Formats: sequence, structure tokens, C-alpha cells
Amino acid sequence: MGKKKGRGRDGGPRTQADGSRCMDSRPTSVQLLSTWTGDSAPSLLVVADAERLVFNAPEGWQRLCVEHGVKVARVSSLCVTDLSPSAVGGLPGYMLTAADAGLKSLRLCGPTGLQAVLASTRHFMRRDDLSVAVEEAAPSAAAAPCLGAAGGDRLVSVEAVVIESDGGDSGAAVDGDNAGEDESAAPPAAKRAKSDAPPDAASAAPPLVSASYVCRTPRVLGKFDVKKAAALGVPPGPLFGALKRGETVTLADGRAVEPSQVVAESKEGACFLVVHCASAAAVDKLAAHAAIAPFLSGAAALDCAFHLTPPAVATTAAYASFLASFPAGVA
Repeated sequence: MGKKKGRGRDGGPRTQADGSRCMDSRPTSVQLLSTWTGDSAPSLLVVADAERLVFNAPEGWQRLCVEHGVKVARVSSLCVTDLSPSAVGGLPGYMLTAADAGLKSLRLCGPTGLQAVLASTRHFMRRDDLSVAVEEAAPSAAAAPCLGAAGGDRLVSVEAVVIESDGGDSGAAVDGDNAGEDESAAPPAAKRAKSDAPPDAASAAPPLVSASYVCRTPRVLGKFDVKKAAALGVPPGPLFGALKRGETVTLADGRAVEPSQVVAESKEGACFLVVHCASAAAVDKLAAHAAIAPFLSGAAALDCAFHLTPPAVATTAAYASFLASFPAGVA
């Protein structure tokens, strides 16, 4: 059988002479599995060669996979934007199904507390054959490297940007499960319970944590020009592969052939954001964060942004201003 495009001799993506991971020509794709509706929360699937990375596994996530033809056992990495059911509600079912389907290792990334969420399921969920690695990111002035951002063999690199906001922010805090509900429809008794709460109850509420992500896709290798290689006297075979990997080769007559002589210039990969703000107070903090501000000012290149923010926050004036601050070319 022939090798698939974008794969090296080991069956995985190509590794260049400088150690970087890249792809031949197959693009990285992002698929929206679900969005905010009355009975669902958003989930994104990122596909890069054989890698499958998901952002958020809400309740009913396995049903979404069936509807979109996603093989659960091929998803080996998951990032969550918070610890609410709208982000992790489908995690236990996914892990059980994936493990039974043959998945051997899983990497989870999210805000501090994700390990505790996973530990809380240990009494009813256990699969000894599934190895789970959890990477937690705490609120910080800098982005936290998680999946592949600090090197390694991953194609898509991910950095977490965690924001902490006041949980009692003038009622702006949003529960992901009730993001689409109208509070005016609440029973009168529930409204009275809220109004009877002591004045300092809001200030005593725990802070809300939101995790957004900066993602970068791999470089796309330039096309190898067989005619140029033949004209320079490079024989077909292993030397072709070496040049494609960025290595200089020496011919039988002693001449050296550089990769730049036969390989077109590589194209940089794309950069995209996965944005989540759990409350209105988090919007300005995220916009001013050192890892996000360069994208808004145009100092750093950005191709697109996916907003997983609940409607109750996404429809505020603060969020509209945040959206308007993105460069015009950002999708």
C-alpha cells in the first residue's frame, strides 16, 4: 500500500531536519459539531492528519459524534473551556466508549480543577487500559503551553489563556446549562429566593474561570520539483526524501544539493483562537491579556476565531465591542 500524503516513513506526519513537525499538503480542518441551543452546548473538532482534537464535550457529545460520523476512539485530546456540564458533561461517557473501542491514551487540558472533576468519576467509571494525562492551567498573565506548544510530536499546538472573573458580577455570571434560558420565566418563588439573599451573597460567590485557547497548525511543505532534482543529477530514491525533509544531500560526484534548489518555500500554518468568557467581567480581561491583545492590535497574525461564549454574555455590549476589536480580515 502506498503511503498517505503528509506521512513520513513511520506512518506519521513528516519530521523535518530541524525537528519540527509539518504536513505535505493536507489542510487542517475545524468542524463545528454543535452550538448553543435549548438542549446543546458548543463543541469543536480539529483534524490534522491523524490527530483529532476536541474543544468541549457537553452532555450528549456521543450523539453528536454519531450524527457527524466522528469515530470516538480516534479523538485522543480534549480541551475544555470551563468545568460546567456544558463543557465536561459528556466526558465520562466519551471516555468509557473510547476505551471500550480501543483508545489507549487520552490527554485532557483545562482550567485548574479538571483533575478533581475526573477524580469524582472514579467510583463509577474505571478503565485500566486507558491512560489519562491531565494538564491544568491556572489564571496567569501569560499563556500556558499545553498540547504540543512546548515541542513534541504533535501537529497542532495549543496554549491556554485562563481568566478569572468575579462570580457575583451584577448577575452577569452565566451557567452554561442555562445560557439560553430567560430568567424572567423563572417561578416567582425562585425570584423571591434570590431577592431574599443577604446583600453580601454575591460577593461571597466563588470566582468564575474561563479558558480560551491559542491554536497553531503545522507548516505546509513546499512542493518537491522532480524535474529540477533530475536536472541536478539527483537519483530517485532516499535522496528525494532527504531533500524533502530539509536535508542537504551529497551526490556520487561530490556535488552538494540544497533543499532550496528543488523544494518550493513552505507555507506557515494557520493560527486561530477558541474564545470563551463565562461572564461579562471576563470580556475586558481577556481582551487585555498579553496573549490575546497582539491579535486584536494586528501585531500577531490571526486567521480566525471560534466563539464558544454563552449567549447571555455574547449578546452584551461589552462583547460586541470585543468582537469589533478584531482585525477586519479575521473570520
